[in-house]
Amino acid sequence: MGGALGQPPLAILVMVPSVSVHTHDEHPRAEPVDLIVSSLLRWGFALVTGIEFADLSALPLLPHWQVQQSRSGRLLQIREPGGVFYDGDLHDAPEGWHIGLRQRGYVAMLVGSSIQLDSGDRAAQLHAAGLRGDVVGARLPLAASRSR
Repeated sequence: MGGALGQPPLAILVMVPSVSVHTHDEHPRAEPVDLIVSSLLRWGFALVTGIEFADLSALPLLPHWQVQQSRSGRLLQIREPGGVFYDGDLHDAPEGWHIGLRQRGYVAMLVGSSIQLDSGDRAAQLHAAGLRGDVVGARLPLAASRSR
């Protein structure tokens, strides 16, 4: 996602947990609660209510989380205070993603269990999931470069 004119793009990382864990209150008409999303909210993430540049660049910055990229740029590790949150392939980052990450010094990470990553309408899905309160996000800083 491009920034303001002349600004580097915003590196966005959309993550979908490999498992979905929901619970609900026993009251009639109680809605299910996504336990992964609610845990991330407790850890400092915020509900994503919009997916425009201004919305995502205003997400909270979590200084105790860190993103580290391999020298090749293909592998990504996300560390949270309790250990490793993600360690794996970055897949197909769009053009400008790596430049945005390096120049801005952070990635905007969005997490939601109702997103289909292989779908072509990811932006529409994120928007709809955000309206339902099913997506959380935060800005995670890029760690100082080390060999990986």
